[in-house]
Amino acid sequence: LSEMPLPDLLQSLASGSKSGVLHLQNSGRGGVIYIDQGRIIDAEFDNLSGKNAIYCLINWCADGGNFNFHSQKVDRKVAIKQTIQGILMEAM
Repeated sequence: LSEMPLPDLLQSLASGSKSGVLHLQNSGRGGVIYIDQGRIIDAEFDNLSGKNAIYCLINWCADGGNFNFHSQKVDRKVAIKQTIQGILMEAM
């Protein structure tokens, strides 16, 4: 994430209409972002989920970290209904 910041990565996944699970690691901690057809539908970080988790993940990963994206069908209830652009604007 030091070479490609998380906001840029999320925008790239959105523009490519990707679906899958994005695993994030930084300082021994981890989080997960669920993406369906280019939209963030849920996130998990520590004991948080949904919008609270995605906002924390965006700020937490500002200092770098590692990511691993698994392209797959995402069968998960939609907890986040905002666009990636809206999420990024609110998180900053």
